[in-house]
Amino acid sequence: MLISTGCAIAAEPPFDLDDTSRIEAGRARFGANCAAYCHGFEGNGGKTAAFRGRKDLVPADVFRVITEGRKGADVMPAWEKGFSEEKRWELVAYIMYLAKAGEAPKPVVATAVNEPPFDLMDPARIEAGKSRFGANCAAYCHGFEGSGGKTPAFRGRTDMKPEDLFKVITEGRRGADVMPAWEKGFSAEKRWELVAYILHLGRQPAAK
Repeated sequence: MLISTGCAIAAEPPFDLDDTSRIEAGRARFGANCAAYCHGFEGNGGKTAAFRGRKDLVPADVFRVITEGRKGADVMPAWEKGFSEEKRWELVAYIMYLAKAGEAPKPVVATAVNEPPFDLMDPARIEAGKSRFGANCAAYCHGFEGSGGKTPAFRGRTDMKPEDLFKVITEGRRGADVMPAWEKGFSAEKRWELVAYILHLGRQPAAK
């Protein structure tokens, strides 16, 4: 029996945990939200034990910990409000895949399939993105507050999609519209803060 902390815990996954598309979705989400500080690349152990080869992991228990988090010395945030039940189960699918590594075919790695680990409307994240943008993106390319240097201005832009911005910031551009790739320069979280700021600019009136 699972013990909940005030929320109903789903003990059964709503899909096959061996579904490679679900494993891949979990891989992308894990990489963006769980790997860098805590669990390491592909769960190889950052501040926690590695997941690969773990025979003691039970899907329902993994789901409960993802949902409720942990307190104390082994602290971990609760993802109940951060991800839907389905997305939490996709994380479980990926973690169980890691635990069975070598016993299942490796899914194709998706590229640039990430999602923000926080609310893109969060003023603190927008402000962090503004500072980073001003220090790294404004002077030569995008202009003060994205007013348009070598590129169109961001203000008043309603055509910008978060995932597209994150992809360009991560991978950069080549050709005439060249832009450096920031994948190694900034963590995924910091790149998403840039996205939050650029989207904020898009919501402002266009300069006359």
